[in-house]
Amino acid sequence: MYIGIDDTDSGNGSCTTYVLTEVIRSISLEYDIIGYPRLVRLNPNIPWKTRGNGALSLRIGKGFGKKKLCGMIGNTEYYCYEKGINAKNKELVLGKIIPIVEKLARVEDPNTNPGIVVSDKKFSQYLYWKAVREVLTIDYVKDIVENQNALHKMYKNGRGIIGASAAISWHPLRKTYELISYRDSSKWNETKREVDESIVRWLEYNEDLLFNTYDSFNHHSCISPHTTCPILYGIRSLSPAKLLKVRGVIKSEKVDRWFIYETNQGTDDHIVKSNIKNLNAFGSYKISGHVVKYPVQIKGGHAFVEVADKTGSIILAFYSESGQMNKIATQLIPGDYICAYGSVKGGFYGKQMNVEKLIIKNLAMKSIKISNPICDICGKRMKSYGKEGYRCKTCHAKKPKESASFSYIDRGIKIGVYVPPTSRFRHLAMPPKIAPFLRRVVDC
Repeated sequence: MYIGIDDTDSGNGSCTTYVLTEVIRSISLEYDIIGYPRLVRLNPNIPWKTRGNGALSLRIGKGFGKKKLCGMIGNTEYYCYEKGINAKNKELVLGKIIPIVEKLARVEDPNTNPGIVVSDKKFSQYLYWKAVREVLTIDYVKDIVENQNALHKMYKNGRGIIGASAAISWHPLRKTYELISYRDSSKWNETKREVDESIVRWLEYNEDLLFNTYDSFNHHSCISPHTTCPILYGIRSLSPAKLLKVRGVIKSEKVDRWFIYETNQGTDDHIVKSNIKNLNAFGSYKISGHVVKYPVQIKGGHAFVEVADKTGSIILAFYSESGQMNKIATQLIPGDYICAYGSVKGGFYGKQMNVEKLIIKNLAMKSIKISNPICDICGKRMKSYGKEGYRCKTCHAKKPKESASFSYIDRGIKIGVYVPPTSRFRHLAMPPKIAPFLRRVVDC
């Protein structure tokens, strides 16, 4: 049986992953956990998302085969099984989940609209791919849920049913893992967290399977939030075994509980390859094209670059917070061939793409003129003659523009991949560090 939960948190606190830990605590008395609990990030451009637009799912039933430690609440360990037979009685399971969600969901927040889905079978992955790349309506998803004979519970406008259903429909092509540790409830209203940053920094440089743990550009840890939510820290990795090892290394304030989640974080699943003509608002794309104008930089350091392919052109936005990527963007010139990953929105220059990853494919030559050409007949230095090139003042012989002497300038930038600082990375964006392990080319 598959359980999906979404939209119980708010910008002022709570966390849907914490809600799921309480569901696990209740349900594990009668059912086994099959596979790791899942944290599924969806379209990051949704305007009404609460925070990271993450939904949760869980499979329960009678487990068999190899079992793995996947979490702990207090002194109680929780295991998940490699395989299993689905549980029955959706009504009973939904009845156990409802009071937990109603107790913990922040329904007083106008943007929080919880949804619960309980299904005997997994939904088509088509729903996940639409939810991670498009904007779906509540009625569209509700029809799918009802056609699958799944049960659901909606609160307020019930928008959470979208994420809950999409989390159930995720069939991983690529996956990563996150171990999330939670604070004691007495500290939920505090924003300062006690986590040894020196250890986090050491892990970043010495554990190659971890990612997005430390921001080397801004010199601070990225594993702890700065809100009043229950999370103490979250460590991301390609290996659940690595997370168990690292958990024992990190020094922090008291941990109330922790769980390992299978996730789509760092997979680039939100990205669609496209030409410029077919870009739509609220979508995330990768495009390739030539720079057609010199960058424009405005107050605050934000840079805007116009790029074109055979179908049209668009403005790429590189905000000052993107660090090195922003600085590289200001040095682009017409003729450079680049690939950009990002989200399409309205902006200062109208329709634009906010860039989350830049790949320079080819650099145009930049030169300065040293001298005008010499006339082959008179041996004298020729004069500029506008668009036609050069003309000898004495005999009127002509030469093209390219006949002048030029010196080529080292532009100080190189072909390669440029990304924002780690703390500015989107949950779904694939860091170059883990791209080789996921066997996903970050090039276009």
